[in-house]
Amino acid sequence: MNSPGNKVKFGWLLSRKRYGDRLVLGVAVLFVLGASGITMAATAPTLGTDGPYGIVSSTFTNTNASTTVNGNVCFTTGPATAYTLNGTQTVPCPAQVGMDQASALATLNGEACISLGAGVVALDKAVIGTNMPGLIPPGCYSSGGAMNITTLATVTLDGNGIYIFKSGGPLGVGASSGISLTGGACAGNVFWAPMSATTLGANANLVGSVIDASGITFGHLASLSGRALAFGGTVTADANAVTVPATCPVAVNGPLVLFASVLPGARSVELGNPATVFATMINSGQPVLQNCRIVLPAGSPSGLTLDYQTTNPATNVLTGTANTPVPIAGGNGSQSFVIGFHGTTPFSAPAMPLDFQCDGTPLASIVTGVDTIDLVMAATPIADIVALSATPTHDGIITVPVGGAAAFAIASINLGIVAPITVSVDTGSATLPVTTSICQTDSSTGQCMATPAATVSLSFAAGEEPTFSVFLEASGAIAFAPATSRIFVRFKGVAGDMHGSTSVAIQAP
Repeated sequence: MNSPGNKVKFGWLLSRKRYGDRLVLGVAVLFVLGASGITMAATAPTLGTDGPYGIVSSTFTNTNASTTVNGNVCFTTGPATAYTLNGTQTVPCPAQVGMDQASALATLNGEACISLGAGVVALDKAVIGTNMPGLIPPGCYSSGGAMNITTLATVTLDGNGIYIFKSGGPLGVGASSGISLTGGACAGNVFWAPMSATTLGANANLVGSVIDASGITFGHLASLSGRALAFGGTVTADANAVTVPATCPVAVNGPLVLFASVLPGARSVELGNPATVFATMINSGQPVLQNCRIVLPAGSPSGLTLDYQTTNPATNVLTGTANTPVPIAGGNGSQSFVIGFHGTTPFSAPAMPLDFQCDGTPLASIVTGVDTIDLVMAATPIADIVALSATPTHDGIITVPVGGAAAFAIASINLGIVAPITVSVDTGSATLPVTTSICQTDSSTGQCMATPAATVSLSFAAGEEPTFSVFLEASGAIAFAPATSRIFVRFKGVAGDMHGSTSVAIQAP
């Protein structure tokens, strides 16, 4: 079996100093990530006269005297059962309230959002970037169908910023489920815009302003830290607490404009030797970003230090001064760096993140396989394999037709000592409808040296440059999500210890 037709000669891998082609690849991957919306900043709508209201409705129905509204209320038809109001009641709602609600909804509907799925979406099971299911950073999110929170589940909004949820159907919050706020998330910065009615189950807890003229129904003892804005519709209450949230601190997320890549994706060195990689940062916004730098995040391995310096991306020649922050121009301006890692204690840190930061914008998103590094520092000499993937389109993306096959190539070099190595292929933490196989290839012809299999084992000599082909077959559609849908190629020792890795994004349209 042959490797991909666009076979590339990777002789430059012989050099320990020159990784320019990988930097070009890294920049291409960053543009892809920025365009695909790994995270998408959102803009809060102006609520105008709706701001002080906890409930706005044409008909307000209440079935339990324990209902309390901490904020203003307006309606045309009021409840037969009394409720506690810590605010002002207006009958009927002023026309401006309805106009401001419509204006806010139009703003929300005009937001560009990350699609969480074409059908029904359970927010507690949604995976955003590399986060755990149900952990959601600031941004705008949409679904093609209903948007739900499963009974007894909790969705965590993490980070100071604007959160917008646009459901293509109804919004449902299961009984005894709700929202947790961490990392500076604030109820006043959360907005819900469902296409159909909203229902909160018994004892459910929701935060944010719900704008839904189709109607909002509260289950028994459900609570809302936000606003139920249903001008033209009905709000139904049953022993509930509705509290207009306080004004939130200024959100710091703004448009997410900073992206980063690290190349190569793995290094393994003996203590006393630096592990060097190249990195690229891109400013996808318009203003110049100031004081851009690279630092180790909290929780990094003990004894590990980092230094960085800018480079000329065309030559990889060092420029500037070590450990000195730099500006990065807007309009997809980029800056390349060389990073040196130094350790005093042996460790293995798979997918170790770095903090790529500039003033006035959030850190670059952590995307496993793109801006993380598999870093090993050993007490004794070790194999150190630098690997490079090449897709047919030269952009770090492999496209596999559903029911069909595709392939990409790997070049590698061992900068360390000889070691028995097993090369394997996987999809990381994602479960994807794809089968994988790999073979070692003849570097001069590109042909497989054996039938492709799940793994390839070899004695990887110092200075050796084996090449490989990875074959993929897709049995189902794979959405374009380069932060999560990836194919990883890993080089491991007999004990499963990491010696090298690379990855590409996969899609099966």
